[in-house]
Amino acid sequence: MCRLAMDVAEKHYFCKNISGELLVSERGNLVNPNMLCHINLVKKEMYIFNTTFLVSDRVHGAWRKWLFDEYLPFVEESKLLFDAQVARVLSGEQQEGSSFSVQFRVADATALQEWRRKYEPKAATMSRMRFGEEVLFFSTVLEII
Repeated sequence: MCRLAMDVAEKHYFCKNISGELLVSERGNLVNPNMLCHINLVKKEMYIFNTTFLVSDRVHGAWRKWLFDEYLPFVEESKLLFDAQVARVLSGEQQEGSSFSVQFRVADATALQEWRRKYEPKAATMSRMRFGEEVLFFSTVLEII
């Protein structure tokens, strides 16, 4: 008899039996000379909440400081979005300024709805009040498959 313990963030799956812990593949297959079992894993829904910022060269330094000192801590305090990742968007097109993608993981649709209702308007206002038209942004939601 197997009991499954799953750590979604690290993608490690373990099947515990009398002899200890054995790694299980992402597909849930476990092969052991003493025991053969197949485990059906239920994939938990998860999303990425992405905000793309177009930042004017005139305010790049101030925006970057604001991002790390104010925006990211504000988002993480909500406890709804986690695992922040910031990346520069590489584009072959000429544009004034630089684009950045700020991504967070979201555990489920309920957490995402709560973020959008309670926190997203304030986050947008924080940027607009500080930078006006020097920083433009839009948000998208990605479903992890």
